[in-house]
Amino acid sequence: MLNLAISSPREAGFDEEMFSRVSGLLNAAVEKKEIPGAVAAVARHGRIVLLRAFGAAALYPSPRAVEVNTLYDLASLTKVVATLPVILGLLEDGLFRLDDPVALFLPEFAVNGKDRISLRQILSHTSGLTSWRDYRHYNSYQEILEAICQETPDVQPGTKIIYSDLGFILLTEVVRSLTGKTLDLLAQERIFSPLGMDDTFFCPPKAERSRTAATEYHEERRIYLCGEVHDDNASVLGGVSGHAGLFSTAQALLLYGQTWLNGGFLPGRGRILSSATVTAAISEQALFQGERRGLGWVLKSCASSSAGDLFSSEAYGHTGFTGTSLWIDPHLDLVAVLLTNRVHPSRKNTSILRLRPLFHNLLAAAVID
Repeated sequence: MLNLAISSPREAGFDEEMFSRVSGLLNAAVEKKEIPGAVAAVARHGRIVLLRAFGAAALYPSPRAVEVNTLYDLASLTKVVATLPVILGLLEDGLFRLDDPVALFLPEFAVNGKDRISLRQILSHTSGLTSWRDYRHYNSYQEILEAICQETPDVQPGTKIIYSDLGFILLTEVVRSLTGKTLDLLAQERIFSPLGMDDTFFCPPKAERSRTAATEYHEERRIYLCGEVHDDNASVLGGVSGHAGLFSTAQALLLYGQTWLNGGFLPGRGRILSSATVTAAISEQALFQGERRGLGWVLKSCASSSAGDLFSSEAYGHTGFTGTSLWIDPHLDLVAVLLTNRVHPSRKNTSILRLRPLFHNLLAAAVID
């Protein structure tokens, strides 16, 4: 899978002693039970400088150690690793403009003040749609889609950033409407296969569960979820949705992040997006109360960020509820992946909110060129 050269931290412009603190931080987090385990992957100047596993992939019902190829439930990283590049690829195909209204493709959406909500607003989380609904009592994808189409925006579209799962669930249907194909199929065809991301998929085969990090204890089923999507709404949707459902490894995400850092191109694999499209996606589309958004991506701001305090203002990234993150900093020429299963055995553990910025701070502070 690895299309990137491996080098020492020193060769990639890090102070080795300071860089070693990254592993110390994650080992300490495991020891203090802030996370069961993690895989950290870092690339700089197109070379891998860190790919290491820490702690446990599962604590219950029986302990199992993390390996560098452990599969993690990416949760909301799905939005930028699957949904975003597929949508942007269709933009390049000439199938829509960013400012086209969603209702042009889904006419049933054009009710209750949503007739002018655009694809750009969905992607930048400025549609006004509410953040989340509990769809566990719904019986089908179609029922959930109909419910979203009947929503009334919480605020006037374009006036506030509201991070919305609903908007990205809707993009699942926009993709199908534009192409006649499902999101998972297009992501495989256009993103994962071309980049050699062989360990990236929705609905992992049962054979892969032995190397998948466990997530939360499911009270109703009385099992620890492992290899099944953690997100309740994605589960109702059959495990394939624009907002969550993707599983992958740190190695695969490193390839994906490097592709973005290269302007949509991965040496030895080719191009998945044009440089113009990448530039548009990582450009500021919305700014409200210090929060900056591109298309799909969170842009680094002075406000509290999972990227910490020292990544540059050019950095962009995303996180996932299960304890995952991907951040890319063009100024530092750096890609940082941190995958944890902090929701195992319970989502009550919120220490990841502090661990992520500390991890990124140590990385940036170790850069010496």
